[in-house]
This record gives sequence, structure tokens and C-alpha cells, in this order.
Amino acid sequence: MSWKKALAWTPLFSTELNALASGSIAYASTAWDNSATLDEVGFLSVDLASVAPSATGPLLGIYLLPLNADGSTYGDQGSGILGTQSTTLPSFGYYYGSVKFNESTTAAVQNGSTEFDRDLPPGKFAVGIANLLGSALGATGNTAQFSTNSPA
Repeated sequence: MSWKKALAWTPLFSTELNALASGSIAYASTAWDNSATLDEVGFLSVDLASVAPSATGPLLGIYLLPLNADGSTYGDQGSGILGTQSTTLPSFGYYYGSVKFNESTTAAVQNGSTEFDRDLPPGKFAVGIANLLGSALGATGNTAQFSTNSPA
């Protein structure tokens, strides 16, 4: 497959993932705006400073919640979610894919990336990363970058 443009990574999570408890979700501080480009494919790259994934099939779940018609709420999570952490995961309909990791008994740097399972929504949307690793993320140094593209 060929792409319209070169893949360019944009930092999206700088501190929002820090100390994220297992079973919780963190939202990027800024919504992604796909209004102008209308890109179809999303990519996420994650760098975790220190974590020991202990769950069976450990992963980070990726959720995209479109901006609702009222202009202030996202998906089924209401307003004020940008830049926050929550123990309430969005409905499964907002699930776009996962970044999978290997189980480990020793905390270490973990890196992973993924291409989303579904086409990106048009317009603005909140990006959420759910910690389904079975252990909390480290207190500092956890980041994620986002990129979009479309087939040529």
C-alpha cells in the first residue's frame, strides 16, 4: 500500500500517562483535529519508562471519542476529560485498537506501536489510552506520539 504523505509523529501524551493505575484511562490534553486532512488511518507509538506487565495478554487499549454536536463533550464521557485520568472506561464502540506487550516480572522500559483497527473519525476527537497491563505505569517518563495518513 502506498501513502499520501510521509509518516510524521506528533507528541500527544507528555505527562498524562504517568502513574496511570491498571484498569484506568488517561486522555491527551489536546483533542486531535482531523477536520482539514480527513485522514483515514491512525498510528500510535508508546514509550513507557518503567512497567512490569503482569496481566495475561497485557495491552494498552486505544479509544477515540468524537466531539459531540454540543461542541464541548466527547463520546459518552462528557466534558472536561482532556488531560485527565479516569477509572471509567468509554463504551466499547469507541475502542480503536491496542498496543500489546509481553508479560514481565521485572519493571523495564517498554515500547510499542500500532495501526488502528478502524478508520479515523472526521473532525475533532479525544484520544484515550487505557492501562490493561495488570500493573501501574511508572511515575514519570511515559509518552505517546500520534500520526495519521491515508492511502494514496
